[in-house]
Amino acid sequence: MPATVDDAMGLVTSIDLAAVKHKVVEEMGWSGKIADYAELRYRRFLCMHLLDPRLLLVPLPDIDAFWHQHILFTRAYVADCDRLFGMYLHHGPATGDAEETKMTQQGIMETARLYADSFGEHYFATEPDGFASNWIALFE
Repeated sequence: MPATVDDAMGLVTSIDLAAVKHKVVEEMGWSGKIADYAELRYRRFLCMHLLDPRLLLVPLPDIDAFWHQHILFTRAYVADCDRLFGMYLHHGPATGDAEETKMTQQGIMETARLYADSFGEHYFATEPDGFASNWIALFE
């Protein structure tokens, strides 16, 4: 396990996500600027998994969409997970059950704290030039 954010980001930066980014631009209609920022946030999300794999990290929609596209490149995703984590990083859909919802809300706040501590940015800033105020309002 990497000792620092810089070490973890060094590992995460070494994986090739160009095809994934191309897919989110083509299939989801994202601008290049938004796709670049989502890629950075997804890489940071992977970095946080490296730093503390015990935490329940909850992706926001931009990170989740990027993660979904990465998973669709099955061979590359498996190889990337093996290289980064030594195992497959599973992604489970939400079931909507009350206990899970409570855990997810707690996980979002823990994720936001680790993200801010690690990268000096607000986790709910889903665009490079602004904040997703609807997400901030839900969890403050």
